[in-house]
Amino acid sequence: MKNSFFKIILVKPRNPINIGAAARVMVNFGLSDLRIVSPYEPILKETVETADIIGGGEASLLIERDKTAVGAGDIIRNAKIFETLKEALSDCVLALATSSLKKRKPDRDTFSLKDAPNYIAEKEAEYKNVALIFGCEKTGLTVDDLSYCNAIINIPTGERQPSINLGQAVAIVCYELAGRDGVIRISRFKNKKPSLGEINSVVSLIRERLEKNGVSHGKWVEGKARKGFLDANINKAVLNTIKKILSDNK
Repeated sequence: MKNSFFKIILVKPRNPINIGAAARVMVNFGLSDLRIVSPYEPILKETVETADIIGGGEASLLIERDKTAVGAGDIIRNAKIFETLKEALSDCVLALATSSLKKRKPDRDTFSLKDAPNYIAEKEAEYKNVALIFGCEKTGLTVDDLSYCNAIINIPTGERQPSINLGQAVAIVCYELAGRDGVIRISRFKNKKPSLGEINSVVSLIRERLEKNGVSHGKWVEGKARKGFLDANINKAVLNTIKKILSDNK
């Protein structure tokens, strides 16, 4: 089983035990790319220390607290830290959010976890460039977070308790998409897709042009433009053409 497919992104996690559990699950299913967006500051102050239990005596983001991250010390040590979700997604071609959808009706494609492999196949995304995004334990993903995502994965749960613990959610999603029989069940990349970073670069140009021409609500327009590009499943050649037009007419 390859260990380069799927990027696991945790947005503003608040509990080091959950992060450790997520790291351990990644090892279980052969994943290695852990990204953490704007982690809760008190956690950093409390847990950035030399963790002998991890081995090597190197400074680590998190210790293997309560053995939740046994065997995952390297995943934790090599976790990439980002200030924003936008930065964390810059090299991805497909971003899939996870949400219980409690009290929320997002304007994104939404499907059950069991349908995720088919969605990824339809988008012709190369498996190693797909991001699986999980929100913080307290609030989940915000509306702004979701604007950076192509679609939302929903794990069906009972009405009595619709939300799932962060570590458990990562485990369920990783098992469904990277586990089972250990076979990658996703179609390989066919058409050249732009990264989300390239899309965001063009969206920023659009916002600059609009604001230069006196259009208000630039951030709102930027979000709508981003969603439009994501929904259009645009290829890299077309995006580069749009970028050239915008750049030549500054």
